[in-house]
Amino acid sequence: MLRLCCALSVLLMLSGCIVVPTIPVGEIVTAAADGIATVTSAASGGNSGAPFEYVRPYLSLKEVCIDWNEVVAVPDFVPSLQLLLKRYGVDSRVYSPGTAPTGCAELTYTASRKWERRYGRDEDSSYLASASLTLRRNGQLLGSATYEAGNFGFDKWKNTGAKLAPVVDTLLAGN
Repeated sequence: MLRLCCALSVLLMLSGCIVVPTIPVGEIVTAAADGIATVTSAASGGNSGAPFEYVRPYLSLKEVCIDWNEVVAVPDFVPSLQLLLKRYGVDSRVYSPGTAPTGCAELTYTASRKWERRYGRDEDSSYLASASLTLRRNGQLLGSATYEAGNFGFDKWKNTGAKLAPVVDTLLAGN
């Protein structure tokens, strides 16, 4: 009971949003329960404390069409993303924006990097500072998830895949 009270008090202190598409009532209850579980997991350190947005896709995905974003200057972003999707059994191909086959679930992304000097090094290094993934099929939002480097930057020197893993987990929850 004490654990439940603690979890509820933490949830009351958190700000957040659960976006749910038009779906049957039973799935709304499931989405709410999943959202609470995700927030509870994040509050307990399951998501490294990074801010996130949670949307449940409800559709089983076998393939995703990734819209290439030429503005993103994180060299290993797309390969890391594709590897993480593959862990869920989701194949992916990269297309120029607007050229993906009709009916394919399209994944759009943004990402930014920052440059800082690592302790003990003489030159600046870059790291993934933020990322946003949005999944749509035929214009309908299936899911969305984001990553922001924490205020204290304890995770800033992790590799791109390690930072994107919880984002992909959130995006494909229930897949």
